[in-house]
Amino acid sequence: MAQDRIGRYRIVGRLGSGGMAEVYEGFDDQLNRPVAIKGLLAERSSPERRERLRREALSVAALSHPAVAHVYETVTEGDRDWVVMELVAGKSLAEVIVGGALAATEVAHIGEQVARALAAAHQIGIIHRDIKAENVMVAEDGHVRVLDFGLAKWTRPVAPAAGKLTADGVVVGTARAMSPEQAMGRHLDNRTDIFSLGSLLYELAVGCSPFRTATPLETMYKVARVDFVPLRRAAPQLPKALVNVIETCMKRDPADRFASADALADALHAITHPVNGRAPARRPPRWLPLEQWVRRFWWVPLILGLVALAFTLAKR
Repeated sequence: MAQDRIGRYRIVGRLGSGGMAEVYEGFDDQLNRPVAIKGLLAERSSPERRERLRREALSVAALSHPAVAHVYETVTEGDRDWVVMELVAGKSLAEVIVGGALAATEVAHIGEQVARALAAAHQIGIIHRDIKAENVMVAEDGHVRVLDFGLAKWTRPVAPAAGKLTADGVVVGTARAMSPEQAMGRHLDNRTDIFSLGSLLYELAVGCSPFRTATPLETMYKVARVDFVPLRRAAPQLPKALVNVIETCMKRDPADRFASADALADALHAITHPVNGRAPARRPPRWLPLEQWVRRFWWVPLILGLVALAFTLAKR
């Protein structure tokens, strides 16, 4: 990029780019803080995509949650639009799991934070629609930030975001991160995000996506059928409680999933924070060593019995 400033922000360097957008690290000299600046690639800009970027800014600005990266402002320069947001120092979950599957407690802890962020979004009528490892950052302090509300769907009438950008039956999103109803272009509600989060937790617990195949079309077919290796086989070391939570999220019928993101978050919290009054693990009974001794030396009582019988007969 030729320019060295966007609005009042000084460009420090390029953080990355995707199919539609690019992100720069900037610095706000007035407030003395680093920022992330996201904009559409010049060759991919269109009225619809510019509107999506604007709605992404509106979606995030409407949220006030510690697990959602904050939006500071939007900047328009010529025919290009930019969203200026919090710069999160850390790694995406996609980078984290390159090293392999995460520990069960870490999976549950990350999942709870993401679920709480989704609950806050759902409460104000926003469905994320693209929960995946690339869109969740783990900050240096261990807390997560949910990013990229570019495909967010508003389920309530909101004046600044009125109107639909996606026609009925049109599929948008990342194939491996979709819910079955999303892959088939059906009506979506908050439970689509719950399925996607379940897929993400599976990926963190196993080290690979439950649905990824050679092509997006094949992946969507697997998602639509909910065709994945059960966790008891893919990760037999996982605690049963976490297996149940993840596979409940990934039920094909939305009615069989958690009813809300808050309910999911509570279930994950219970895994990492067991109730104090929980019954302790059962101890072996005091007589177990004797029982084991008898099983091992079963012949001793038999001999003692025969000796007693012989002694009794000898006295007669």
